[in-house]
Amino acid sequence: MDHRKLGLRVYGTAADYPAAFRLAERLIAALAPIATVRECRVYPYWKFEDQFGLWLELASPDQAATFEAVKALAAPGWEASGGPDDRDEVWNRGAHGGEAILAEATWMHLNLWGEA
Repeated sequence: MDHRKLGLRVYGTAADYPAAFRLAERLIAALAPIATVRECRVYPYWKFEDQFGLWLELASPDQAATFEAVKALAAPGWEASGGPDDRDEVWNRGAHGGEAILAEATWMHLNLWGEA
C-alpha cells in the first residue's frame, strides 16, 4: 500500500451549501472508479460569494498512478507548480480552459505528498 497522501481541491460555482454538497457528491461519484475518498470537506470560498471549495483526500494502492489518472480525468492542461519531481499541479479555467470533471469548476489543485 502506498502511504502518501493525495489531495484534490476544487473551487466551483454553487448558490449555497446544498448545491455545493451536490457538487461534492458528483465529484466523488466520478472519481469512484479510480480512488476511494477518505475525507471530503465543503466550505465557502472567501474570495467569491458564488463559489465553494471542495477538498478530497483520495486513497488507492498506487497513489502515483492515481495522481495521473485523476489528472487525466479531471481536466486538460494542468500546470506543474512544484519542481520537476513534485506531484503538485494546478488547473485554472481562465488560464488553461477546457472541460473539467465538473462544469462548475473554476480552479483545481492536485497534490501528492509524503513518503511512499
